[in-house]
Amino acid sequence: MKSVFLKSWRFVTVMLASLTTGMTFAHFLEMPQKMSYDAPMYLAVTHTLYRYFAVIGAPVEVGGLIFAVILCWLIRGRRPAYELTLAGTICWAAGLALWFALIAPANYVLAAWTPSTIPADWTGYRNQWEYTHAVRAVLDVIAAACLVASLVVETPPAAGVRRDRQDALAA
Repeated sequence: MKSVFLKSWRFVTVMLASLTTGMTFAHFLEMPQKMSYDAPMYLAVTHTLYRYFAVIGAPVEVGGLIFAVILCWLIRGRRPAYELTLAGTICWAAGLALWFALIAPANYVLAAWTPSTIPADWTGYRNQWEYTHAVRAVLDVIAAACLVASLVVETPPAAGVRRDRQDALAA
């Protein structure tokens, strides 16, 4: 029963990490096009496209990070899976910290703008928003990769593979 619980916990953690990575990677893929937009177009996209990133994305990301922290505790004695899970959790937390430190303040400012109130220095906010999302995407890809790798290192070889290794060692 303990094994089923741990496998289920890991599954949910990896799924939430994957969903989080999908959101930040989407921002990364959008960045080259959005950097060429003029101010009104950039504002229109920012005001309309990301509503569900907050409504659905925030609980997915925060919940997933909580799952990852608890997963670290659950597998604390299992090396090297623990180190990989911890590294992934740290990257995930660092990305979320960047969101709070640099993206949330930019979101707050951008949300107040209208097409007639966009300031002359709007590109500073755009750059902060876009480049921080790019860094987050890299951190989230690393986090997801570490979490998946933690599963791979604990995956036992197939029975046929074990026999092949034993035969090779005996030869």
